[in-house]
Amino acid sequence: MKFVDLIRLSSRMFKYRLTRTILTIAGVSVAIGTILFLVSLGYGLQRTLLSRITTSESLLTLDASSDSQQIILDQKTIDGLLTIPGVVAISPKMELPGQVSIGEGELSSDMSISLVRDDFFQLSGMKTLTGTFFDQKTPGVVVSQAVATLFGLDQGSIIDQKLDILLFAPRLTSGEGLLEDVPEIDLVPIGSALPVIGLIDDEANPKIFISLAVIEGKIAPVYQLAKIKVAATDQLEAVRTALIDKGLTVSALSDLVDQANKIFTAFQVILAIFGIIALVVSAIGLFNTMTIALLERVFYRARHSTGLLIFWLRDSGASQWTYFIARCGLRLPLLDFRPLSAS
Repeated sequence: MKFVDLIRLSSRMFKYRLTRTILTIAGVSVAIGTILFLVSLGYGLQRTLLSRITTSESLLTLDASSDSQQIILDQKTIDGLLTIPGVVAISPKMELPGQVSIGEGELSSDMSISLVRDDFFQLSGMKTLTGTFFDQKTPGVVVSQAVATLFGLDQGSIIDQKLDILLFAPRLTSGEGLLEDVPEIDLVPIGSALPVIGLIDDEANPKIFISLAVIEGKIAPVYQLAKIKVAATDQLEAVRTALIDKGLTVSALSDLVDQANKIFTAFQVILAIFGIIALVVSAIGLFNTMTIALLERVFYRARHSTGLLIFWLRDSGASQWTYFIARCGLRLPLLDFRPLSAS
C-alpha cells in the first residue's frame, strides 16, 4: 500500500463530517492566529514607543550634572571627564535666563535659553517636527512648540522667523573648586537676530536652543548638564561609577528603556496567556472531533460484526432461546450508540 493510499484512508473520516472538520480546523487556526496577533501587538507597541523616546545614540549616553558646589562643570572639568576609559564624546549644555524678541521687537518674553553644541541633539535623541537642527554650516535657533504658541504662531509660520536674544549672565568667580556668586549680572547680546530653523515636539515647556559659539569669548561657560557618550553598552556601568566617584549626579535614558522593557515583557506574557487559553480550548475541540471520529468507526465495525454473528446463530440452527439471548445481549447495547454516529 502506498503512502498516498494511507493518507486517503486516514482522511476519509474527516470528509464524512465535512462541516465538523472545517469548524475544528477553523477553531485551531483562529487560536494560533490569536497568539501571533497578541504577541505581535505587544512587540509592535514596544518598538513604537521606544522609537519615539530614544535613538541608538541616546542609549549609549549618560547625563551628568552637579548638584553641589564642590565640583563645577566648566571646560576644565569636561576635559578631565574625557580621560575616563570608555568615554567617546561629551556635549555640554549651558542654561541662562534671557529675553527673546520676535519681529521688530513687537513681542518679547523672558525665558530660559539653552546653549549647546551641534551634537547635543543627536545624543539626546531629539527629533524635529519641522525644519532641522543647527550646525556650523546652518546657524539658527531651535524652539519648541510652546514657544510658537507663546508668540501666537503655528508650526509652519514660526520657521524662518527672526529672534533677537539677550542673555543675562551672572558674573561668577571660582576659587579652589568653589563658586562664589556675585550679584551683578552681565547683559550679553548674541549679535544679529537668528532665524528659527527647527521645531521640536514639546507643547508644555518653552525651550530655545542656540549654539554655544555665540558666547565664545564673551563669558566663561559654566555648564548645568553634560551628555556623555560611551563606547559600548557594557561600559555604561563602569563610566557611571567613575562619574559618581567624581561627585556628579548621573542618569541615563537606558534606565527608562529598561523599565519600559520590563513593563512590556509582563504585558506580552499576559497577552500570550490569553492566546494559550484560546489554543487550549481549540485543542479540546480538536481532540473531541478526533475521538468522535474514532468512536464512529469502532462502533460501525462493531455493529457490522454483531449482525454477522446473529445471522450465523440463526443459520446454524441454534435454539430460539440462544438466538434471543444473543440478540438482546449483543445487539441492544449497541443501539445506545446509534445517535452518536448521527451527530
